[in-house]
Amino acid sequence: MTALAVASSLFSCNEEDYTPPLKLPRTSDLSEVEISTRFDGDDSDWEGSEFDTEESGVDDDSDEDFDYVPLVDTSLDSDEPLAEYVRRHWERNAPGTPSFCWSKRENFVRRHCFEGTPGVKAPLEDSSTPLEVFTSVFPEELFQTIVDETNRYVRQNPRTPSSHMKGWEDTTVREVRSYVGLRFLMGLQSKRDQREWWSTDPLMSSSVFAKTMTRDRYDALTSALHFADNEGEHPAEDRLWKLRPVLDVLESTYRSAFVPNKNVTVDESLWAFKGRHHALQYNPSKRARRGLKVYKLCSSDGPEAGYTAAFKIYMGQDRGVFPSSMKAVTDLLEKADLFDKGYQLYTDNWYTSPTLFHYLQARKTSAVGTVRLNRRGMPSDLQASRGQIDFRSSKTGMICLQWVDKRPVTMLSTAHTSKVVTLPPNRRGVERSKPEVVAAYNNGMKGVDLSDQLAQSYPTTRKTVKWYKKIFFYLLDMTTTNALAIHRALGGKLTQFEFRKELVRGLLQQGGPRGSFRRNPPQARHEEEVPQQAHLPVDTPHRRWRRCVLCWRKPPAQEGDQGDVQLLRHLTLSSTVLSGLPCLKVVGQFMPEDNLKEKHRAFRHFMPEAWIKEYCT
Repeated sequence: MTALAVASSLFSCNEEDYTPPLKLPRTSDLSEVEISTRFDGDDSDWEGSEFDTEESGVDDDSDEDFDYVPLVDTSLDSDEPLAEYVRRHWERNAPGTPSFCWSKRENFVRRHCFEGTPGVKAPLEDSSTPLEVFTSVFPEELFQTIVDETNRYVRQNPRTPSSHMKGWEDTTVREVRSYVGLRFLMGLQSKRDQREWWSTDPLMSSSVFAKTMTRDRYDALTSALHFADNEGEHPAEDRLWKLRPVLDVLESTYRSAFVPNKNVTVDESLWAFKGRHHALQYNPSKRARRGLKVYKLCSSDGPEAGYTAAFKIYMGQDRGVFPSSMKAVTDLLEKADLFDKGYQLYTDNWYTSPTLFHYLQARKTSAVGTVRLNRRGMPSDLQASRGQIDFRSSKTGMICLQWVDKRPVTMLSTAHTSKVVTLPPNRRGVERSKPEVVAAYNNGMKGVDLSDQLAQSYPTTRKTVKWYKKIFFYLLDMTTTNALAIHRALGGKLTQFEFRKELVRGLLQQGGPRGSFRRNPPQARHEEEVPQQAHLPVDTPHRRWRRCVLCWRKPPAQEGDQGDVQLLRHLTLSSTVLSGLPCLKVVGQFMPEDNLKEKHRAFRHFMPEAWIKEYCT
């Protein structure tokens, strides 16, 4: 056989032997192996298949509907760098360009392989205590920073002497730890007024507060609480410099202690604040309505749902190349180090836009969210009737779907098609159906709301006009919520109340003893060290009464002398150390010698008449 005959036999075929190429629309989710197995080179099953465009309602007017323009094509015929080629193709297909268009065809989803490493990264175990978990996100160095800056602030701004409060004593890490524990305990034990936690009324008293710290010391710490040097140099553009040391540490620990799972959400919270600040926001849809806005990126699924991986406090400076809504999302993902790892993001209609989702696609991040129809690049011909859907898709794998339930709901997604799912029966036994993208959105948007709900259940915040103190205690609540999420990710079963209670117990046990926090701590003296000749009453400044320490501690000699000893204990003549009867034997020397009536008038409220006649004459 000649070469011509061989070539002729190879490239010629009869009409009966010809097998048409397999051609699937974009609704196909089958792999190449499944396709080859299912059709086996025969298109006889094609006419009545589930992919028939006439039954699915998808227009198929030309072969252009099946053209696939990849977002990244690595087959290059020139020496152009791959990064430059990808950038050029991404810009060419971006919303707002002539090549970007919407068409009524099923979406071809581009799946990104999930390359994240979710889980607890802090050195913790299943048996770790709540205090150990809390310390992993609120480290010891942060307590030390608070101690240093608080003491520095008092040195820079000496306190005005007060007749009812003692002078300032430098605080310590142990004392600040006890102070934070009391703030947590206040959230667990709600009171009408702060003074009631130190009340002596048996019906209202809580002995833990008085045993840990006096009310005056607590007020002094609250007043002097600081986190940065007021006289140091700070960047002019940093409006959060008063909290910068705290913010830097928390942002680092939130990112390193735990890595969230695939589904995350971005939303804003409103921290209530009624003081004055240039960044205050008014949002009638929020419960607080007026306060400071905070952007948060939280985990949406699993036992750690509600964990805040990154946050950003709005200070009115979101100006840049991107719009403020887009910049908030990209900044949070960059802080949490979640780009290019296959994460799936959920946002509401304030953030969602075709421009943002196209950018996230280029960073290997899927996105789902509700969207406003007036966003730039949105289709203008969506018309869905009640109970029906209408959708458009782009060549880049983005779908815009409108569904009418009680009112129109418009969704934008790079991870879904127009598939409709049936939900489990409700309480009345009625089965409902809705688009898969809507059901996924309802489950994926709960992260930030759950975080806010947990933080507001037992708040540590109190009324204050200092914005940085208010923000600090909001951060403290958010840190505790993160610690609870880590505890649950480790397999812990404690409720939030039990977790906070054990956390308070650990903080107070590591705090300082009561004596170091008393307003008038006694001097470290012992009875045997004080000579009896020095045990004399002296005149005190401003004629103020003082208790005799040894007389106060001396037990009654006999059971019948209980009443007399109680009266003796209330004799408060001098701040020097006194003991027992010698105090009374020298009263005659202390009072005027020729005025017995004055002696009676001075001591008639403290001693029986017989004692006055015996020791004052």
